[in-house]
Amino acid sequence: MKRLFIYILISSAFSTVTFGQKYSIKITVEDFSDSVAFLGYHFADKQFVQDTVPVDNNHTVIFTANTPYKPGLYFFYTPNVYFEFIVNEPEIVLQTKGEDYVANMQVIKSEENRIFKEMQLYVTGKRKTYNKLAARADSLKEDSLALNQIRKKLQDIDVDVKDYQNALIIRYPDTFVARMVAAMQKPDIPDSMIGNDTEKSQMRYHYYKNHYFDGVDLADAGLLRTPIFDQKIVEFLDKVIIQNPDSIIQEINFLLKAAEENDEVYRYMLVTLTNKYETSPIMGMDEVFVYIVEQYYLTGTADWVDADMLKKLSDRIATIKPNFIGNQAPPLVLNDTLLTTVSLYDIHADYTILYFYDPDCGHCKKKTPVLYEAYGNLRNKNIEVLAINITTNTERWKEYITENEFDWINLMDSFNRSDFRYYYDVRTTPTLYILDKEKKIIAKKLDTSQVEEFINARMEFEKKQVSKDKSD
Repeated sequence: MKRLFIYILISSAFSTVTFGQKYSIKITVEDFSDSVAFLGYHFADKQFVQDTVPVDNNHTVIFTANTPYKPGLYFFYTPNVYFEFIVNEPEIVLQTKGEDYVANMQVIKSEENRIFKEMQLYVTGKRKTYNKLAARADSLKEDSLALNQIRKKLQDIDVDVKDYQNALIIRYPDTFVARMVAAMQKPDIPDSMIGNDTEKSQMRYHYYKNHYFDGVDLADAGLLRTPIFDQKIVEFLDKVIIQNPDSIIQEINFLLKAAEENDEVYRYMLVTLTNKYETSPIMGMDEVFVYIVEQYYLTGTADWVDADMLKKLSDRIATIKPNFIGNQAPPLVLNDTLLTTVSLYDIHADYTILYFYDPDCGHCKKKTPVLYEAYGNLRNKNIEVLAINITTNTERWKEYITENEFDWINLMDSFNRSDFRYYYDVRTTPTLYILDKEKKIIAKKLDTSQVEEFINARMEFEKKQVSKDKSD
């Protein structure tokens, strides 16, 4: 059996059964010999263990609790057994055996799991048929009659599964299974919007975006304990929404507003979004992080955050705001190898690259030669690189320059006066910025391998813009 790596976060790993407990999960696995079993649950993109109990002589495990188990998709786990089931009832009794724990499962007590098992078997059967057809399709010639017939069958299977799931939602509207299945659904684009023209393409996009969460209660804490909720939020933000800060901020406000009816969901959503945009590798997303902190933390909305954390968040955004895309680059006065003062605003170039690095940083040793090669291809286009050593080891810096024959503008803060780490948020190396002719920040967080392509594309765009302005 494929082993599952489980992220274990145990608040009370070994529970003690006490008299008067009313909530129980009884599971019998007829043909296994493990001595202990785990009860766990999904939470976003991870799994956690909630309880661990011994297996009795009848191959039975009973998990018990004084308070109701929180609804969600749970799992039964031992070193040799793994299967998932729904928890949303005060008492659950399941019995199964290998090799197929779902197909062999007898749901003795749990309406939710009866429905869940039927759905799993139906979808699994359809998936097997789909995979066989897809494998055959890979061996057929494009546009052949046989290939077109298989594609039609694959489409029919997709429709069958969706019809089954929609019928389940209608038939069992008050179940957690139905809520979970509803969260899995994607919007169906109306036939009236099908077509290749630009207007219909825009209509399809807006319809899909506006109906993406139809049938989903974004304040449903039970959905947190499935992998579906987190996947749906991430897909919406990364693949559905246009990737610019203003668009994302608008949708973040929508998501948090919808989640605020449930404290657990709201807290999860806010913390997850904060982490996502603080660490985003996409250029310009730091504006989203700053907005979240200012709008939801520093206003006191996140009342679970203590004063120390608020101070750290406040300090963090103070270092980010000066270097937003579109901002005027903060002044920078440094020294060259002869200790001559060099000011950023005295450098006259169509594009200026600020490259903060450490001569002995392993990552920098790989990335710096790549940038230097790009500089060789760009230098005749009125582009300058300010290669800024972030260390205070002057001799090692000079050796590094000589060893590599770097003849771009080599600088360092010899007297620790510029505070470049603060104004340019230099927390790791290398850190790279690209400035335009007026010294406005037009790019950051680029890899050195992307610099040449970015600048050439920017120059081409500006050239077309000038031509367009002249024609107008």
